[in-house]
Amino acid sequence: MKRKITITVDSNILTKFDEIRGLIPRSTYLNQMMNDKIETVTGMFVQDHKTSYSQAASNSHLCNKWRDADV
Repeated sequence: MKRKITITVDSNILTKFDEIRGLIPRSTYLNQMMNDKIETVTGMFVQDHKTSYSQAASNSHLCNKWRDADV
């Protein structure tokens, strides 16, 4: 089953996409979707570029909901 998720990505993150991908825990659905290219990820993420991408994903209510879902 395909799942959609909408996140916010700030321009600093978009310009360093390959570097940022390595910071996302492999257990998250966000990373799985990026790697498998299942869905286009719509961009909006933390505006504070000091917050790491992985921390932001962990702190996101939506990401936690998806990561912890029983598939």
